[in-house]
Amino acid sequence: MTYVVGIDVGSQSVKAVLVDESGATRATASAPCDTHYPASGWAEHDPRRWEHAITQSVRQLRTAAGVGRDDVTMLALACQVDGLVALDANLRPLRPAIIWLDRRADAQASAMADLVGAQRLFDITGLVPDASHSGPKILWLRDHEPETFASASAFPPVAGYLLKRLTDRLALDHANASSSMLYDLRARRWSSELLGAFDLREDQLGEILAASDSAGVLSARAADATGLSTSCAVMVGTGDEHAASIGAGAISEGIITDVTGTAEPVTVASAQLVLDREMLVETHAHALHGFYLVENPGFVSGGST
Repeated sequence: MTYVVGIDVGSQSVKAVLVDESGATRATASAPCDTHYPASGWAEHDPRRWEHAITQSVRQLRTAAGVGRDDVTMLALACQVDGLVALDANLRPLRPAIIWLDRRADAQASAMADLVGAQRLFDITGLVPDASHSGPKILWLRDHEPETFASASAFPPVAGYLLKRLTDRLALDHANASSSMLYDLRARRWSSELLGAFDLREDQLGEILAASDSAGVLSARAADATGLSTSCAVMVGTGDEHAASIGAGAISEGIITDVTGTAEPVTVASAQLVLDREMLVETHAHALHGFYLVENPGFVSGGST
């Protein structure tokens, strides 16, 4: 029998599940992630902690279920959306990750809207200009840590960083890309207009693939760390709220999902591009090909406790 591993890289922990061919859960595991608050309104994670938590959780799954390393044939991630990991030329973190909860880039979000026009920015991206998105975080880094910015070769979100560490491929899915404030919802690619306006390049952000695509197989280093095989496929995966929406049944129009966690987005799938002209709710690309995910970005819910 073969097995697949699903991993949720959240704000407070990494959670993993081992599922067999019939869809039955065979084991679960988790490991905590500590959030650091170095200044008021700032929130950071140590990216190495995500990797350690993944390897720890995956090894716990295999031990609990008593399965061999070659029996796990596929692994997929659902990661906290947004966030920024600045990587050097060897694709190692240059500083702690700035996660979605961080508010330091308010001025940069406003500056992006002022430069392009708030309505134009919303029409391209479907997003309300906000510091939670990764685009403003990249510009904050350029404004306030220019040496780090100049040393960085890439600025992926959590999912892009972890895919690179697992497979040596810098990639992310459309859902994660669409939460950057740098993605064109209609063209389904990085926006050349926005990248030009903010002097950024596609290779700094990562290759955009479908969530259901294979990014490759585990690298030798990642296989050794997790105790799995280099033949284990790693799927591109998606954002945590997009994965939760699919898991709850939001795979067709009319199903509304409340994703209750550290934050609490309320989402609904749409086969057509829907933009809220009052700019109260946002529109993302869905992890489900051909669909969009309209959401009320409920900022902090469980995290308030």
